Amino acid sequence: MSTPKKARVTFPSKLADKFRWLRDYLERPRQAALRSLPREVHWVAHDGVKILKHSPQYKRLVATLRPAGLRGPVKHLTLA
Repeated sequence: MSTPKKARVTFPSKLADKFRWLRDYLERPRQAALRSLPREVHWVAHDGVKILKHSPQYKRLVATLRPAGLRGPVKHLTLA
């Protein structure tokens, strides 16, 4: 089991790499069934969010990852 992770200022660059990998994976021909499903990608930092909204890392997150479809970071996610 993984340890809880906090959304810290070093995480947006790591998360960008993981998000890019996921998008590339879903573009593979064998993943057509997954691509057809409705989806949203959420960053759930279940041990807390430690990124200040005025930091360069947060601004990069908003400028690059959000337009690409990433939501968050949030501490809790309620699925409807």
